[in-house]
Amino acid sequence: MSLQPLRSLAPTFRLREWFRARALLLLALAAWAYGTSAAPVASLWGLLAVWLLSYLGLGSFGYFVNDCFDIAQDLAAGKRNRVAFFSPLARAGIVLALLALAFSPWALLPWQPWVSALLLVQALLLCVYAIPPFRLKSRAAGLVADALYAFVLPAGITVAAFGMAPATHNALMLCALGCALFLTGLRNILLHHLRDREADAVPGSDTYNLALRLPVALLERRICTRLIPLELVCWLAAMLSLGREGAPAAAIAGIYLVQMVRKMNLTDPAWLNPLHDTWLPLALGGMMFFLHPATLWPLLLAFLPMVPWLLLFRLGRDVRNRAWLPVWLFVRYLLWDKCWHRGVLPLWYRILATPLGKPYYFLYNLLRRK
Repeated sequence: MSLQPLRSLAPTFRLREWFRARALLLLALAAWAYGTSAAPVASLWGLLAVWLLSYLGLGSFGYFVNDCFDIAQDLAAGKRNRVAFFSPLARAGIVLALLALAFSPWALLPWQPWVSALLLVQALLLCVYAIPPFRLKSRAAGLVADALYAFVLPAGITVAAFGMAPATHNALMLCALGCALFLTGLRNILLHHLRDREADAVPGSDTYNLALRLPVALLERRICTRLIPLELVCWLAAMLSLGREGAPAAAIAGIYLVQMVRKMNLTDPAWLNPLHDTWLPLALGGMMFFLHPATLWPLLLAFLPMVPWLLLFRLGRDVRNRAWLPVWLFVRYLLWDKCWHRGVLPLWYRILATPLGKPYYFLYNLLRRK
């Protein structure tokens, strides 16, 4: 018996592509929903375990189903498809197992109609996105579907699970957050189109790719000048509507907005990625843990292990792409320009001008002679 299918199973679900990039934001929203909820439906430990299992199952289900119906196209395009190693019967078994993992853990908690409805919509949307005859992936409607199942619905499930029914939350915040998540998802699928335009141009591929229908420069310019400003405004409105819980996150969104206004000729469509995948989650989650440490400490245990990796990944990716963060520039401005050049160096030169500077000059000249 070949071990190739078993070796291909773990990378097939592509956890690195979706879980790490979105889990921190969802955990921050979970902290907000649970910390501001008047009557949580269950203990935080139980909610966290059930949510994590369901999130892993549903996300893996979406990628697996999509790859199942992309086998012929990927082979024609010369792309590797790990699902091709499995027999049709094995694929059906894995799909059923992932669906069971996504839905069955919720049976351990009191029934929540909003969570059940959103889970069902998420699963159906993942199916119609990839499975013929619907296959929204081959139509322009796939852009909307991708933005919904990648960002909006997972956030809705998280807020509904860890808090009360969405109708009882701040309506302005939910509306602004929904718009911000949708625009973030739309921008991310457009970035994916830009990256995959060569593979999607191969004869036989039916994937709808907007980068093949518009000039690349025009698409990038529209993302930077139309989509990013609207997305930033929605994120700022969502964080402001949270009150004191969202104050640090709103300040970070405001810094991004100022940077955007100062650099309206931005040409990098991925410039805004650090806002939603690193800095807003850190600010919102950190504020919630500061305000409710006794209540949210189990979430903190899940939150903290991801922070060092994300910060290193974020900084490394930006250094590699030379896409310096506005927050990083702000910190650099404070530390380098204000503190070092206008604080530390003038004070150091004053010290050297006094008798205390003589030992320094003596050692300096001594080492220089050597």
